[in-house]
Amino acid sequence: MALGLLTCVGMLVKTPFHDQTRNIIAAAIEVHRVLGPGLLESVYSRCLQYELSGRQMAFVTERRVPLVYKDTVLDCEYRLDLLVDGVVVEVKALAVVLPIHQAQLLTYLKLAGLPVGLVINFNVDQLVKGVRRVINPHAIVNAKDTGYRESEGHEGNGLTGETK
Repeated sequence: MALGLLTCVGMLVKTPFHDQTRNIIAAAIEVHRVLGPGLLESVYSRCLQYELSGRQMAFVTERRVPLVYKDTVLDCEYRLDLLVDGVVVEVKALAVVLPIHQAQLLTYLKLAGLPVGLVINFNVDQLVKGVRRVINPHAIVNAKDTGYRESEGHEGNGLTGETK
């Protein structure tokens, strides 16, 4: 049964980018398994980048996205923490992820024209409790149509913060 961009498979819901988000979450679980909660976001982000590189996943850090307001590109921009194979990843290390964090990610997805993102909060006892998947129902499902290409990912170990 189809529910807009969601597809039900038995009791599971298969979302766009299901495989990518599953692999990103697996990498985040490994980071959390090794480090546990209580560190800074920057530490978790760096270690997640290391895990993603080891899994051969293309990503871009601090991706700049111009702000388009009423069909006009304004002289400002926002940055995506991590863009992994077309999925926006917001890394957090908070006591509680508030609804505003998910709303912020949805706004980022809408502005970038991307379909899916993850808020990953590492400051939890079990990482599964800190993961929130956010779907942009207005986006084109194929990320390659949005101008974000895997070829813009990192070379080498992916930890330099520079793009090709």
